[in-house]
Amino acid sequence: MTRIDRAIFTSVRSMSGQGYRIVAASPGITLGERKAIAKSSPSHGSMTDESDDAIGWAFYELVSGRYCVARSHHHGQEQTARGGKCVLTHSFVVDPDALGAFGGNPFSLLRYVEARNGLDTCYDKSGHLEPLEVAGVGDLARIAIERVFTILKFDGAGFLLDRAMQDECIIVTGRLDHGPDIVEGLLLSMPAAMRGACEFTIGLKFALSRRRRVMLIGPDPTRASRLARGRKVTLVSDVEKQAAAGEPSQWSSMVADCLRTNRLVDLANLTNAPFDEAALSALDGIAQLQVRLNHVDSSSTETLLDALGSDATAGGSPIEASLVEDFNRAARGILLNRLRHAEPATLKRHWPAILAAAETDPVMADCRNALRERIPDLDAATVCVSAGTRACDDRVDKSTTP
Repeated sequence: MTRIDRAIFTSVRSMSGQGYRIVAASPGITLGERKAIAKSSPSHGSMTDESDDAIGWAFYELVSGRYCVARSHHHGQEQTARGGKCVLTHSFVVDPDALGAFGGNPFSLLRYVEARNGLDTCYDKSGHLEPLEVAGVGDLARIAIERVFTILKFDGAGFLLDRAMQDECIIVTGRLDHGPDIVEGLLLSMPAAMRGACEFTIGLKFALSRRRRVMLIGPDPTRASRLARGRKVTLVSDVEKQAAAGEPSQWSSMVADCLRTNRLVDLANLTNAPFDEAALSALDGIAQLQVRLNHVDSSSTETLLDALGSDATAGGSPIEASLVEDFNRAARGILLNRLRHAEPATLKRHWPAILAAAETDPVMADCRNALRERIPDLDAATVCVSAGTRACDDRVDKSTTP
């Protein structure tokens, strides 16, 4: 059973004073976590959009090691003399395992909470909130990654994904209409093991106390530029234009390739795989292996035979080894079908590569024995041209014996 602790931060007037504070929380939220949530939650005038139905989102790690997923909205009028709209923030606090149960996806958690009335603004005067008990989150619907690449276009999405996977801060202005879709698509495009580090805010004005890795702040470039001056912060108003100035990473190129080749299921399986430190340090190689797998159907016979004949067993991580085996399995099936229907002249042309593949692959060894009988003018010299080993010579002797 997964537990979600929660807190409500807003402006109230009481006997002890007035202003923004945590007005209700579940017992599992510690004093240190309460202080961090109060510091990070928006108050009067902190929403980028001043309309009644404006919404803001945030995701960040607490000093306790747990994660906070927050949703802010306007809630009536301000209690103080400042006037204007009051802001109310729901904060949901989970440990890493609980976040992992939602695929490391804060928006998946929020949808689950919303479906169970977890965004109710009612609380009793004691300030006590019951935590939410969650079970069976595995059947939550998977949100299509393709939306972020549609909204930002391929180059823009790739650029933002690359930045979201780095330990830096990027502020994007002028894009709030699809803010949750953009950030969720970015999160789902990276390994699940990296999602917890990708803190973000959407629809909240930039403040140093709320500095996160990805910040979609809306039309507020002047103020953000002033506050971010002299700090390691990148301010971007046109993602596509910024993307044109650099080269995409192997990983973001692979994600785009999965979309173009309709391999979203493979991409989801890859990003949800258990990435260890070795795998996280080999993202470029993993991306290249996935792209190779994406195009296995259209690869030439020569390419497939060379791949099987190379005896490549990727080292370093189980994920790389799994991608190599997936490719080899697909390549075998494609080759068996092609070679069984090939003309003798075609088989003779590919015979050296077939021999090399048979040396390392038992399935191709069986295929070689069957195909040999279909090439009547294949002499021993041609058979051994690719290997030149005693093992090859022995097999040739046996295959040519009447």
